[in-house]
Amino acid sequence: DTTHTRHIKNRGEGLQHLCFKATNTKAILEKLKKEGIVPTIDYQFVTTQNGKKVRIHEVYLNTEEFVGGTPIQLLEYIPEE
Repeated sequence: DTTHTRHIKNRGEGLQHLCFKATNTKAILEKLKKEGIVPTIDYQFVTTQNGKKVRIHEVYLNTEEFVGGTPIQLLEYIPEE
């Protein structure tokens, strides 16, 4: 059972979430918190893209009640030195 299969079971086929590429996710989250929008999932991992290490920060927000039932995901690529 995954997030996607649960979504299809609960809501049927269609838009699962919207993803926005972000910079400075931490600052964005601080601003959104003032509006009652907080992470439901927040994690990071390091991978390699085009031969360079990059940290990926993914955040899913509790926007289902704010944006017509559609979760919003923030995705930030942070170069690793």
